[in-house]
Amino acid sequence: MAQSQRIKQLPRQVYDLIAAGEVVTSPLSAAKELVENAVDAGASRIWAEIEEGGIALIRVSDDGTGIEPKDLPLAFAPHATSKINDADDLGRIATLGFRGEALASIAAVAEVEMVTKTAGSESAAGSRIQIRGGEALKIEKIGADMGTTVTVSDLFFNIPARLKHLNAPRSEGAKIVDYLSRMAISYPNIAFRLISNGTVLFATRGAGDRLAAITTVYGTGVAAFLIGVTGVDSDLGMSLEGYIAGPNGLRKSRKGQVLFVNGRSVKNPAIDAAIDRAYKEFAEPGRFPFTFLFLKVNPADVDVNVHPAKNEIAFADAAMAGEFVEKTIRAALVSERSVPTLSLRGRGRRRAGADDTFRLQPDANPQTAPSAV
Repeated sequence: MAQSQRIKQLPRQVYDLIAAGEVVTSPLSAAKELVENAVDAGASRIWAEIEEGGIALIRVSDDGTGIEPKDLPLAFAPHATSKINDADDLGRIATLGFRGEALASIAAVAEVEMVTKTAGSESAAGSRIQIRGGEALKIEKIGADMGTTVTVSDLFFNIPARLKHLNAPRSEGAKIVDYLSRMAISYPNIAFRLISNGTVLFATRGAGDRLAAITTVYGTGVAAFLIGVTGVDSDLGMSLEGYIAGPNGLRKSRKGQVLFVNGRSVKNPAIDAAIDRAYKEFAEPGRFPFTFLFLKVNPADVDVNVHPAKNEIAFADAAMAGEFVEKTIRAALVSERSVPTLSLRGRGRRRAGADDTFRLQPDANPQTAPSAV
């Protein structure tokens, strides 16, 4: 029998790489963490730039609150966060980030530079920190505008196996484009700009108009089919708003179905099933609608800590949430708003009281979010 090994604590560098493997699995996961930090910082403007699908470069700039110089090294420490204080806070999470793992995990597998400045800074200068593979290389003062810019380059330089198994840059970039597209319509009060390999893919105004943001990001071909959906159930503590495709705006996959719960982009099978039930009488088998749904629930009734990437959630009562979503969508579908009409001006005399209208399918071609270039 082999001799048992002594238990020992892993070196910090090894632990950081293991933790990073759970949090930073792709360029998308790194970009997602940085953008969500910017939203939590109260930004009114978020600019994202990627090169080679985010493998070579991810840069996220915001005009949020910034980070105090004395807190800068701590921002990259494991399990360091400003968003929760104790275990009770886990039951009422209202921010997108909360685990305190994002920056530490990204810095463990890439070269990272952060430039930040707070609104109350007495100096005109901001602060810059440079980290590579989890090791701080330099901290210094630098001229900066209020907010934070994080640049991530050479992702997975120290994990060749992870780098080898990434998809092609175009495919990895498409995932980031899809995510940023969703965020731009979820937060229409924030001006988003996405640049890929030097080309601006979209730029929203941040004026608070969700339909205008959808049109900017997804195009008029999608917006032409959309109808508004709203619903509130005070007893359940739930509200739903957004836009859904009418019966003529269906496609062959679920890729056009966007769900946000309390501002978080997530997937949930109970909501997918609710959408299917709501469209049962309006959609042929194998056809799916565009849906841009923004569901708000009591934070205590949803668990956002069920997946390392925070892209899945669990409802305290999934059946109840699904029933509410189904009912609200169905009410919009059966309303007159879901069927476009066209008035006809016939030749000759019009019969009194006649309703000279007919149903018209919009001449538009649904499309998805912009492609990475």
